[in-house]
Amino acid sequence: MPFDAVNNNAFIHGFFDESSGHSWYDGLQLQVTERNFHGLQIQGAYTYSHALDDSSDPLVPTTGNGSFPIDSFNLRREKGNSGYDTRHRGVINFVYHPNIGRGKAHFSEGYVGRALAGWELSGIAAFQTGLPYDIFGTADTLHTGIADRATLVNPSILKGIPTQGAFVPSSAVFTGENPAAFNQDDGVALPIPFDVPSNVGRNHFYGPGINNWDFNLAKTTAITEKMSFQLRFEFYNLFNRAQFTTPVNTIGNPNFGYSLSQVGQNDGTTGSRQVQIGGKFNF
Repeated sequence: MPFDAVNNNAFIHGFFDESSGHSWYDGLQLQVTERNFHGLQIQGAYTYSHALDDSSDPLVPTTGNGSFPIDSFNLRREKGNSGYDTRHRGVINFVYHPNIGRGKAHFSEGYVGRALAGWELSGIAAFQTGLPYDIFGTADTLHTGIADRATLVNPSILKGIPTQGAFVPSSAVFTGENPAAFNQDDGVALPIPFDVPSNVGRNHFYGPGINNWDFNLAKTTAITEKMSFQLRFEFYNLFNRAQFTTPVNTIGNPNFGYSLSQVGQNDGTTGSRQVQIGGKFNF
């Protein structure tokens, strides 16, 4: 400790780590299934849920979350939306075998029947609201060693879009909140008040959602009684909708409020539309 150890100017911070936390989850699940309607099998599922907790994963926190509580002396402020809280999610999947071609009710004869036989159309459509995130200030206003959440001072302009700065990449898209709605210690907006906790709760803001359609078109052709060949056309993100990541969430960052990348596929490839063509023998 240096002499005159006041105003949190000690040169060593003491840490006491405790693995604890509480979580709450409530949800409503609905499912509708049609097993066979003129060759169509379709299923729809919807989940409305609300997940809350008072701690984040300290090893791998979700995007937009911190590893430690803002104020260890007031853990009640940490109760809020979980980093994985998905309020709405709907999924539709289907498989359709047209009633045409050889062995079917329509166009079953000759070369036409053979060309139209064995087709299958299937797909999965997923719709999901975005994940919650925090907005952090740039100063340790509570003298805890960690910057507090930003203080909201002008809610009426929260959804406004600021002028894109010189440092923002041209490919970035604004998906967050207007920085002018918060206190900023930048000499322009109101200064950050010290020793006054933020008026915004944990994970109060939500990032972009997901609207994704995957389709598959396949034709199976019988070669012999025990062998067949299937040709497949697979489309991922068929309508090429951009699925943006959580925006930059630190006040003062020139990229604040902008999503700098897109959500990719589970295999690590791009989230843009992908088309695959493949074939396989079944025997």
